[in-house]
Amino acid sequence: MSLRVFAPGRVNLIGDHIDYLGGDVLPMALPLGTEVTLTPADAFEFVSAQYPERWTGDDWPQPSGQWFDYVVGCIQLWPDSTPVRPCRIAVTGDLPRGSGLSSSASLEVAVLTALNAWLNAGLSPTEVALLGQRVEREWIGLNCGIMDQYASAWGAAGHALHVDCSGPRHVQVPLTLGDSGFWVVNSKAPRGLPGSLYNERVAETAEIASRLGIAGALARADVNAADALPPRLRQRFRHVVSEQRRVGQFVEAAAARDVLSMGALMNESHASLRDDYEVSGEDLDALQAALVACPGVLGARMTGGGFGGCVVALIRNDAAASVRDQVRSDYQTSRGRTPDFIGGTPSAGARVL
Repeated sequence: MSLRVFAPGRVNLIGDHIDYLGGDVLPMALPLGTEVTLTPADAFEFVSAQYPERWTGDDWPQPSGQWFDYVVGCIQLWPDSTPVRPCRIAVTGDLPRGSGLSSSASLEVAVLTALNAWLNAGLSPTEVALLGQRVEREWIGLNCGIMDQYASAWGAAGHALHVDCSGPRHVQVPLTLGDSGFWVVNSKAPRGLPGSLYNERVAETAEIASRLGIAGALARADVNAADALPPRLRQRFRHVVSEQRRVGQFVEAAAARDVLSMGALMNESHASLRDDYEVSGEDLDALQAALVACPGVLGARMTGGGFGGCVVALIRNDAAASVRDQVRSDYQTSRGRTPDFIGGTPSAGARVL
């Protein structure tokens, strides 16, 4: 008997590059995601509707940049207490790969949720998320934080998640935006986080913590300590502590339904990620600038790891159509690509279908 599971992607509204530093983040799960169908079989077989490559057998390959690396990692790191029996795992989904919407975390959480249900392992959503993070770190080689897997596992319809990544633990934040809504805008600029500057930023923040003697969450450290750092590390630290502050302010603004303040904080966040953390890039900067130049756009910022991918924007509903037309034209002219607009509806997390 087959088992079907869906796990969503996520967009982070604010709080980027501080989840791996024990900071607060504010992601929400998206309607888009990954569906996995698991069927008991005589041998392991992993297939995808989106990619022609498949894997069969049990001579597990090392990661080589294939989509099934993530599935193999889930099998390899699955707890020994409930061994995984041979099965066929068929994958399909509608998340654009490499867009910064956590297609890899969505795949990990979908596979792990399916294994959890099939083997009756009793893992909580948090345990599923932490196991997915281990797959990224120990198998794929990306030193990511917990946000992506956590948002996919715990997503809640109509809400963002205010996640304290030092736990991890979260509080649901209702998103009642009145005449405005979130849009995810895909720059079409390719991303490749394992080979990018992402791990370099992780290393830089580890150096900051070492220099300052900070043993706990760097995102919650005293900003005055930055005076002892060289200029490059001072910039990185300034982003970390200011982004932590912005998350708290954004949550307060969301509770007050203050969309103007929410938009302003998004713009500030993008400037910090661009100038202090240096993780945006020309495509994301051009897209963010094109968005905020449009009447009806309250704020916009890169989202996720950066170096390509998506911008998330808060847009008045009555302006959304004109914004889409204008930004598509402006961005096509400046960067030679036509961006995709994806509705940002806060959605539920991983579930058995």
